[in-house]
This record gives sequence, structure tokens and C-alpha cells, in this order.
Amino acid sequence: LVVAPRILHVGVKEVIGIQFEWGSSPPAGNIKVDLSLRNQLSMTDCSEKKSLFLNKENDYMILTDLKLSPQQVMTCDLKKEKDRYVQLVVKSDVFGSKPKVVSIPVAYQRGYLFIQTDKSIYTPKEAVNIRVFTLDHMMRPTDELVTFSIFNAQGLQVRKTERLFRNSIIAEKLQIPDISTPGVWKISAYCTNAPESNFTAEFEVRKYVLPNFEVKIIPEVPYFLMSEKSFSFKVEARFVYGEHVTGVAYVRVGVTAQDGNRYMLRGLESQTELQNGEANLNIRKDDIQNKIAQDGENLLGSSLYIAASVIEKASGVLEEKELTSVKFVSSPYKLDSSEKECDITVKANSDTGSETEKIILHPYTSTAGNYLYMDIPNQVLNPGETLKVSLKVITSKEQNVRNIYYILNKGALLSLGSIKRTEINDLSVSVKTSMIPPFVVAFYHLNSEIVASVWVDVADVCEGKLTLDARNQMIQPGESFTLNIKTEGKASVSLSIIDTAVYILNSRNKLTPDKMFKAMNLYDLGCSPGGGKDFKNVLIDSGLAFVSSAGYSPLNELNCRDSQRKKRTTDSHTLAQQKALSYPTSELKRCCHDGMSLPPRPDSITTWEVQAVGMSKDKGFCIANPLKVKVYKGFHIYLRVPYSVKRFEQLELRPILYNYGGTDIKVRVYMEQTKGICSPGSGEDLPSNMIPDGDFHSSVIVTMDTPMNTINNSLGAEGVDKLIRVPYGCAEQTMISTSPGVYALRYLDHTGKWLMLPPDRKDQGLDNMRQGYLRILQFKKKDGSYGAWLHRESSTWLTAFVVKVMSLCRNYIDVDVEQIRLSVISKAVDYLRMKVDTLQHPYSLALASYALTLTSKDSVLKDKAYNKLMSLAQGNPNRKELYFGHPGSALAVETTSYALLVTLLRENIRDAEKMYTWLSEQQNYGGGFKSTQDTVMALEALSEYWIRVKLLYEVCLWKKPKAQLSGMAIVDITLLSGIEPVINDLEKLAKSSERYISHYEHHSGRLLLYFDKVPDSRERQMFACYSPGVEYGYRVMVKDIQEQDAFIAYDATVLEVLQRSSDEKIKDGDTRVFYQRMSCKMRLDKEKEYLIMGRDGLTKDKQGHIRYILEKNSWV
Repeated sequence: LVVAPRILHVGVKEVIGIQFEWGSSPPAGNIKVDLSLRNQLSMTDCSEKKSLFLNKENDYMILTDLKLSPQQVMTCDLKKEKDRYVQLVVKSDVFGSKPKVVSIPVAYQRGYLFIQTDKSIYTPKEAVNIRVFTLDHMMRPTDELVTFSIFNAQGLQVRKTERLFRNSIIAEKLQIPDISTPGVWKISAYCTNAPESNFTAEFEVRKYVLPNFEVKIIPEVPYFLMSEKSFSFKVEARFVYGEHVTGVAYVRVGVTAQDGNRYMLRGLESQTELQNGEANLNIRKDDIQNKIAQDGENLLGSSLYIAASVIEKASGVLEEKELTSVKFVSSPYKLDSSEKECDITVKANSDTGSETEKIILHPYTSTAGNYLYMDIPNQVLNPGETLKVSLKVITSKEQNVRNIYYILNKGALLSLGSIKRTEINDLSVSVKTSMIPPFVVAFYHLNSEIVASVWVDVADVCEGKLTLDARNQMIQPGESFTLNIKTEGKASVSLSIIDTAVYILNSRNKLTPDKMFKAMNLYDLGCSPGGGKDFKNVLIDSGLAFVSSAGYSPLNELNCRDSQRKKRTTDSHTLAQQKALSYPTSELKRCCHDGMSLPPRPDSITTWEVQAVGMSKDKGFCIANPLKVKVYKGFHIYLRVPYSVKRFEQLELRPILYNYGGTDIKVRVYMEQTKGICSPGSGEDLPSNMIPDGDFHSSVIVTMDTPMNTINNSLGAEGVDKLIRVPYGCAEQTMISTSPGVYALRYLDHTGKWLMLPPDRKDQGLDNMRQGYLRILQFKKKDGSYGAWLHRESSTWLTAFVVKVMSLCRNYIDVDVEQIRLSVISKAVDYLRMKVDTLQHPYSLALASYALTLTSKDSVLKDKAYNKLMSLAQGNPNRKELYFGHPGSALAVETTSYALLVTLLRENIRDAEKMYTWLSEQQNYGGGFKSTQDTVMALEALSEYWIRVKLLYEVCLWKKPKAQLSGMAIVDITLLSGIEPVINDLEKLAKSSERYISHYEHHSGRLLLYFDKVPDSRERQMFACYSPGVEYGYRVMVKDIQEQDAFIAYDATVLEVLQRSSDEKIKDGDTRVFYQRMSCKMRLDKEKEYLIMGRDGLTKDKQGHIRYILEKNSWV
């Protein structure tokens, strides 16, 4: 018998069990068995081949493993998405020439991803802290490349990122736009190499104010039994710090039909005073029937709806709660008829009648008339306890054979053993933490095909325990408390503390131990609580594929039927995010190597919940039961303020004083003066409405940061730095603040000037770009167009502007291509082809020429449009400028910008320089142009000019008219430091048909140009030069790796200096630090040698050594 999991997971070591039965006379020596996986279609191997030996020493049974790696999946060509499977091939001489083969499905699901957010609900403008824990299938930390996406309430993808972190924790931050539509956002994450391993989490976005108390509706029983006369429930209201609420409860009642429609029962409303924060109520069945005017039987399957509103007397604050889960039923019990195996009649009697349900159950069938009965105690076992399994064999033949047993958990074989058969056998199994969640014990009697299995429930506890405790769980505002964290062995622990008032608004998406154990069941391959209709189905339903001398498991029977997966249910909560803290002392850091710090001192009168997640390479993953800490003061003041107010809005602030002490307290309440707020704290003689009487006015100073400061400086380091800004405002404002940053990043990448800015500036720019992309999607309409606001008319220009900028963003961040395509106007090129001849205005021609240059393959059409545009050019030849349209107008700036872009695409540098000269002189005071439209176009054109145009040397050579030239003329050019000539350009000058120069020489920073003849008039030749890409080259060994802010720092010993530049004193054996951004996927390993080449850094450390930055112009 050979058994394996009934599904094989890519990238997971799957355990295979092999067992031979020989009766009374086993063969001597070893029996060799070869195992492998193959693709049946191509007959190529999909795994390594393993050779095993069975003998008397191992009792002719053994466990081994085979791994189907992602690389092997590609090698053996398993490309078919549906019905993907491999074959387990077992070869041995005892089988003869024909191997034993069984087909097993393949799944890409691998490991677990737990997604967390620091809260379950956010207001617009808040930041969402996201963390993803990456675990393998045994709940151990693993380094996986993870792809995760974020979708807004409209279902639009606003971010997609691939991340890899070595500590198995991926952290991200998302800024919610202030104009976000209320609704539920979703986070989706999967292992990049295993897209089927998809995990999701959700969070809600809406404007809210944290409540001060919570209302609960607690039913006496969770159902409305139609045989009863009434339904009893309790309304409870308590403050977030635990004290009861004094107030009034208003209760409304309704019925939710099976189609989802809700009908309120008018006249059944009630009003009740709360006593000690509680009110007991009853709803009579007759009252409900009178209101619906139908027989009570029609209510079966519907739900009772109860809504309770509680108003606190002191503050007048109202909080509400709904109860929708109470069903109208005829019986509190439901018979599960999904497992159908002998005829049985179930009869349930009651005082009002009886009900009968007939179920057909089929008996276990055995062709040989052999049966095995297994019995276990009906209990939930704890790790450390012993399970006693009783066996009884019923067989038609007396055989001196043994019973083979397997123990399975999460689809993996844990152990394989045997016991000698007697009439009644007992097997003791020691329960371990590795058997959580429930495990299966399967018995197999080979000769007679006796098979049975049983499902064993184990208490849900972590393999590596994590507990939280505090000496004092009730503190006063501003006080600290000591948090004790206990782990088993070395573990990293992530902490968070959250106000439980948040869960009153939204209690979903909270990370709990139940969620963890629910996820662990994903790898449980069992289909039923035990048993099966025959020996094959017993093995398959226990989660095994098999091949034996008696048969094999058919591929089409290896998937569970939906009705079978009825083992148990666990409350499912989606995950919530916690914020990690760090231990303050070296002793605690040794306990938890990620470190933690003590929680902050909470000031709010409330109850805080401390949550912890632990990760250990030895003990795995654990979510602790949360610890609640009450922040309380017997006398305190409560002030409820609205979510937001508008300028000049009247606002009533009602301070509420609470005294839970045993004696009266005399107090004075006053409001301190606050600048900008007209209130009693501002003076003595205020009118009652706190708004000044008579005529008054207010001056508002409006400042604006233009997209370009001064054009002369905008493409310098300081100017570009200011272009990288956080998006804001309406759709047009969002684009005017986003697009300059996109152009700036493109310019800096092409020119390599990042080193002139702070090292984290690109990360900030990318983050702002993501925020701009996320924000602009909030303005997208269903047809793909954009307007200034959703309720405003769509703008063709704005839509095209968004498409263009988002297309550029694709080079930096993940942008949903389908969202761009939806916004693109089709058939544009054909339209322009027909209109070119009729276009007369420079603006139209500039747009048409630009569009055709980018998209059309018709060179004649492109030349026609461009030549027609250039024929309309204006400018002063003495000032070497060109422009299009009425000078001084916004249209002229925008038209010239498009013309410059076209000219650059056509590599007409001379005319491009003239357009650049004119554009750079058109800015207003402060650096902007005339409008949004022309400003962004000018910025794009100017940045593109600096990207494309190389540094040029002008060589002017002439002689006086009567001067005689006796030989060849030589021009000796001393190049600036770091500048090298482009040899290809020099070759063209020397070897082209015009032969501008006869020869050139270049060495040691000097360039010599040789001319056969010299003209009488001044002529200019331009030679393009560039800065070298490599200034240093070292062979190094990495000695230490540290994380510093947004960088990874590699301390390396220089083994050999191959080339040096500014670091003149560097020599073999010196130590230097190389910095790399965390966003870069590359990682260097400790104690490994590398050849590193690149440009010198611009900063030095305390010892005066250059700091080297590893980025796109570096080679490793």
C-alpha cells in the first residue's frame, strides 16, 4: 500500500507512506522501491527520484517525502489551469516491469497569509497601517515574495505591490483620500509564485465619532420557537469603561422575510427605563400574528428584527443596535441529513404534536465480508493527553495478520505503525500540539481490505503558546502599566493597542485565535468525520490518495463532495491589523528578537484591548487571547464633539460630569480661551448665540504653491525636489499636484541627479504618486471619463490628461491598465489622418502632430503634419527662439510645449533648443504659467528636453579672410572633470560624407580635433558628451547587515581595489558601507563576496569615508 495526500501542493514537501505485507514468510534482504512524480501527458519527471529500502528492521513500512517545486512544475510543463494533476509512480522488482501508478491533483495553494490593519474602520484622510504575515503550510515563518492589492469601495484597484521581507512580516501604509466614498475597502494578498493562495481582509471607510457607550440586545434563546407564547430578550447599555448607562430604551420590532424584505410591525414599539443599565422585554407571538394577519406557520424561515435605541439622560447621546439573527422555527433542533449511509426513522414528539423525518443510510460494503470497528471517547482532547482507540475486527477468515495505522493532520502523514491483530485491540496515541487542528486515525488491514477511520477533535491551542498579562488591569488616565508577555522559546511578537469603542462601530475584521484555527483547516484534506461506503472511500474521505495490490483511488473521486465537509464550524472573523511595538531592554530583546516597547499612556476614559501576534521558527505562529485594560477615574468629564464643523457654524458643546464616588463634589466648569474660536472663553460680553451682531467681514489669505517655482531652478535639485508633493483637492487639482512629481521622477531617473536630493526622496515621490493614483480614481465615472467632481460634467481634456499621466505612472507603480483603456478615445489616428489637411491653427496642428508622432507608422503623414506646424512658427532670430500662437497667452505656452515634445521626438535638437529658450522665459512671478493646462504641459516639455538633450560643446573655428593656412588645423579641448566624449558622434564627424573633421584623438581629459581646412566665416560644430557610469570598482565581502530607516546598510571589507575615484585613500582591507533602498528587491548575503561598481557617493560618514549608494547606475 502506498498512500499520499489527496492533493499535492506546489512548493511543499508532501509525505508519502509505503507499506508491504508478506504474511508469515517475508523475503530476506532489502526491497528497493523507487518513487517519483511525472506528467502523464509528456511522461516527463516533475520531481526528484527517491530510492527507499524496506526490510525487517523498518517492519516493511516507511515514510518519505517528495516535493513538487515551482521550477519543476515549469520543467515538466504542467500548464493546464483546470484539472491539473501529476502521477505518483512506484517502481519495484516485486511489481515486475509494470510500476504502480496513481493520479493526484495539484494545487498552487501554499502556506498562509494573515493580513492585518490597525483598525477595522477609518475616516477619510486617515492612514491605514497594513501588515502581512507570511507562513508556510506548517505555520512557520517563511520568506515569500507576496503580491498584494488594495481595492476601494467602488472595487477599483488603487494599489498593487510585490514585496519580500526576510522577517516574514510585510508592512505597508495607505493614505485614504479625503474625498473617498463611504464603503468597504478590500486587501487581497497571495504568494507571487502561488496565486491560488489568495487571502483577503476588509476595512470600512466612513466619517464617524467614537461612541461613549455600547448597546446590546441579548436574547434568552437564539431562536423564536413557534410553540412558545412569547420571545424574551434583554437590552443592555454600558459605557466603554464598564459602568452602566442611565437612560431610556426605545425598541422597534419587525419581520425579515425569506426574500430579504423587511416589514416593520407598527404598534409594537415600546419605551422602557433602564435599571442598572438593563431592560427586560417580551414579544408575544399573538401580537406578531395579529400584525401580519397571517397564520403563524407562514413565519417559518423568516427572521425576527429588533432595533433598540438608547438615549442617555445626562448627555442626550443616542446609540443604537440591531438584532437580525433570530429565526422563526418549529423546533430548536435540526437533523443533519447530509451523511446518507441504513434506513432509519427519527420521530420527535412535543406537547403540540410530532414531526417525522426519514433518512436513508447505506451500510459499509465489503466484498470479502470483513469489517473493522473503531471506538474512541466522545471528547475534545488537549495536547499531552492520551487517546485510547478500541478496535474490533470481524472477518470470515482467521488470519494471523497485523493492523496498519496512519495518523494524519492538515493533509500530512504524521506517523505510520502497526499492531498485531487480536479479536479486540487497544491503541494509545499521545496527543501533541502538531496534531492541532483535529487529526485522523486510519486503520488498514491489507489482506482482507479492512479499513476504518475516525476523526479526533483536539482543543485549539497554539503550538508555541503566547500569553499577555498585566499586574494592574485598571489604571487612571496618564498612568503607565506593565505588560507581561510570555512565549515558549525565542519568538518575535507584534503588539497593538486599540480603543474597544472602535469595535462598537465595526467589530468585523478583527484578528482572533478562531480566525487562525479556521485558516489552519485549509490544509485539512479529510472529507468526512470518518468511515465511508467501502475501503476506497474510507481512505479517500480521510484525505488520502492510494495505490495498492487491491486497487487505487480514481482521480475523479479525490475531490470532496460539498455535503461531506461537515466536520465542524468555527466563528469566522476577517483579520484586523495591529501596530508593532518594541521591548525596551536587552533582556527582553533576547526573548523576542524583534523587540517591543511598553504601551503608551492612554488618556481616554475607556477600555483598551492589547493584542499580540507571535512568530517563531521553532513553534510557529500564534495569536494570543487579547488583554483588556480599563482606563478609569471615578470623577471625570465627557465632551462629545462632532466629526467636523464649518467656518461660522454654531456649535453646542455640552460637558457632562460623571461622579461614581460615594460623596458629592463641588466643581467649577469653564472653557479656556482658544484662538480662532468665538466662545465663552473669549470674554465676558458675548451675545447668547456666540456670533457677532451687525455687519462684519473676514479676510482670507490664499497662498498657492505653483507646479514650478522658477523655470531656471525648477529642473535643478531644489526645484525638482519641490515638485514631489502630496496630491489634494478636486480632480484637476489632484492632477496638477501629481503630474509634476511624475515628470520630476522621470527627469531624475534619466539624468541620474537623485544623489543631489535626500536619499529617501524617491520613496516619498513614489508614495505621493500612489496617493495621486488612488485619489484620482475617486473621480472616475462609470464610462471611464473624469470631471472636476463626480457630479460635474466630464472633461475631454482632463480625461486625456489623466490617461497620459497614468500611462507614465505605469513605469513606477502598478496601474490597472483596464482603467486606462476604458478612458481612451478610440479611432483617433484615423480621424487625424482625415483632418490634417484642413487644420490651420497652430494649437490643433501641434496636438495632431504630437499624437501622430507617437502612434502613427505613416512617416509621410507625420512629416506633413510637422512641416505644416513648423511653417507657422514665430520668433526673433537674434534671440534664437521659436514659439507658436499669440505671445503671452496660455494657448501659446501649451502649443509651444506640444511642438517642443514633437521636435524632441524627431531629434531636431536645434529647433528644440529655440523652443526651450522661449518657454523658459514665459513663467509668471513665482514660477507658474497661465493655467493648469499650459503649466503641466510646459513642465513636461521642459523636463523632456533636459532628459533627451545631451551636454554639448560648441566648437567655433575660423580664420581671417587673408590668412594663409600652412597645414592641418588642430583644436585642443580640455574637458571638464568627469566628462567623456561620445565616440560614436566623433566617428560620424570623421567618417561621414561631409567629413567635418579629418581625425580626432582623446586621452587624459583632452580632446584633439584635426581639420584639413578652416572656413573664413564662423561655423559651429556640436559634440555630445556624457558622464561616465562607473567611477569605482571593488571586490568586497559583506560582514554585517543592518536596517537604517528606509535603507539596508551593508558593512563590507574591501578585498581588492580595482578602480578608485574620489575615495583616493581606499586600500585593500578597508571597510566601507554600501546603502540600498528597502524598496529594491535585491539583497546581499552575509559572508559572501561581491564585485561592486558604480558612482561615488556625495556624503561621508563620521570617519570621512564615502557612503556608497547601490541603485540603478550600480553593478553588483
